[in-house]
Amino acid sequence: MNIQKYEQLRKKVIKKDFEGRYKGLDKWLFIFSFLGNIGSIFFATFLLYPALLKTMTTNFVGGIWGTIISWAVSITVLAVFELIKRYLVRNFAHEYYYSKRKINTQAAGWITIATIIIGLSFYFSISGSNNLASTKEKKNDIVENITTNEIDSLKSIFDSKIFVYEQDNEVLRKINNDIRKTLAETPTNYRTVRKEYQTNIDKNITEIDKNITEIEKFQTDFETEKLKLEQNLEESKSENDSEDKKIVFLYYIIVIAEELLIIFALGFRERFEAKIYLLNQRFEKFYVRKDRYLSLLKFLYNNGKSTIGDKVIGAGRIKEIVSDKSAVVNPNKLVEGFLHDMERLGIFTTQGKRRYISVSYNEAIEILENYDDIYQIIENMK
Repeated sequence: MNIQKYEQLRKKVIKKDFEGRYKGLDKWLFIFSFLGNIGSIFFATFLLYPALLKTMTTNFVGGIWGTIISWAVSITVLAVFELIKRYLVRNFAHEYYYSKRKINTQAAGWITIATIIIGLSFYFSISGSNNLASTKEKKNDIVENITTNEIDSLKSIFDSKIFVYEQDNEVLRKINNDIRKTLAETPTNYRTVRKEYQTNIDKNITEIDKNITEIEKFQTDFETEKLKLEQNLEESKSENDSEDKKIVFLYYIIVIAEELLIIFALGFRERFEAKIYLLNQRFEKFYVRKDRYLSLLKFLYNNGKSTIGDKVIGAGRIKEIVSDKSAVVNPNKLVEGFLHDMERLGIFTTQGKRRYISVSYNEAIEILENYDDIYQIIENMK
């Protein structure tokens, strides 16, 4: 391995501290948590919007304005709800991690409220997703309409076929009636004629019976075809119901996943920040000292009224003021360290026994504000 590759590996390994390992994860989880909120709003809208639209169109205004107002109110209410949920989850996580993972009174209060809000959020999202995903009623209506039309069409076809035979029977019955009248008027001694009339009547009756058989066959065929269509309808409904359950279940998984993502991401953000804070508490003394330095600097600059070349009051007087006006345990050490650091940073200069201001007030504040960079460099060298 050459020196350049070793340097790259060295930098990569050095960064594998807690912050280096989890900073990227914390960042992306936090970003994705907003996508989870958007998803929750999207699904819950399909529960809240229909109810608001119904109320709006019934009691206030209908048409396009009713639709716009209902959408706007739904999204606004749900967005506020999601913001409150984020706030509550983060507050609970904050109390939990900063109390060393103990459920104190405040944490218990936050988790109670957060649980209620999260439970409502689950209900809104799951109910809305069910309304969005469930399409079986619409599909069933379509299939029923199609089946009804097919049955009507099939009945029309069979009715037209049956009609031909019914018409034929009607003609044959009329002919038989006419023949019977003629037969009744024919003298009994005209046996041959009467027999011929009766033979025609019998033939027509036989033909009528055949037509009736055909009609019954058509009716049976129609009922068979109708039954097949009705069975296909029930199968389609069953398939729609099964498919609907799968889609609804998938949406439930998505809703649950996004809700858990929000909770986990916000909890992880609080844990990450708490861990980083605890790991870097060695800097706390420095920031306390810097805050005291800023207070002393503002006092000595008279809040910006003093300028370059003005004298700085003596160290003894500063120590007396700090001792009288503050609760600092060791004011002498603080003042001596302050004056030493101000001279080292070029804010004050000493000429003889007197100390003078070397930079403007704003420059002095800026130098002191950026002092943490220098401090951290020195700390990392230890």
